[in-house]
Amino acid sequence: MINLIGTDLNYDWLKLPLVHLHWYDKEVRPGRKVGHLNLTDSDTDRLSATLEAIKPLLPPEYTSGLFWAQSQLS
Repeated sequence: MINLIGTDLNYDWLKLPLVHLHWYDKEVRPGRKVGHLNLTDSDTDRLSATLEAIKPLLPPEYTSGLFWAQSQLS
């Protein structure tokens, strides 16, 4: 799960395989959780590829967490 905090909705997330968006329909403000993305698959290679593909679609502060998640799949 990727918590979306103070992040605007990006419909490009939904173009990626494995991504399921849960948007809370709240006003976006700094520090406010406005939704989350779930990525599920039994194939760790597909999960890692989707995490790699979503990196440029999220703010830079998410990058280290995504790298960590990928490292856990290895």
